[in-house]
Amino acid sequence: MGGAGLHLAVSPRFHFSTTTCCRRPQDQCLGLTQGTVLKRKPKERGAAAVEMAIVLPLLLVILIGTMEFGRVFNVQNSLTQAARAGARHAAIHHSDATLDVEGTVLAAAPSLSGLAVAVSDNAASCASGADVEVTTSVDLASMTGFLDIGWFGSPGLFPITLTGVGVMRCGG
Repeated sequence: MGGAGLHLAVSPRFHFSTTTCCRRPQDQCLGLTQGTVLKRKPKERGAAAVEMAIVLPLLLVILIGTMEFGRVFNVQNSLTQAARAGARHAAIHHSDATLDVEGTVLAAAPSLSGLAVAVSDNAASCASGADVEVTTSVDLASMTGFLDIGWFGSPGLFPITLTGVGVMRCGG
């Protein structure tokens, strides 16, 4: 059975040939004998390139979507943390004449330094026992620009407005 022209068709993509020698012992557990090699059929040339052309765009969309989601999640957490730090500062120092809530908010989130963060608060009307509320917001553009475009007639995902809110009791 080890003839030079013997070909066994096992799957539509591959065939076994006994024309070259295979010295891997693990092939014997597959029912292959010494000297059989798995080869691609000649008409399957370029199939891997076509498969990659089909799968690669989907993988890139997943990768870009993951990066964009991570960035949005990070900015949202930073906005909320900055608003909380500003509310804490306003609650403790509400009676100070030099109360700078916006400066405290922007200093609390250095990762937001390149973004136009809007800060609003009601610290001027804060009295002991009342609540102070600090709100931070930003219009976040896409990191890649890829998700700015709408697909199939829908609007794009970006720019997206993110808001963080911090509330604390004044003087206590």
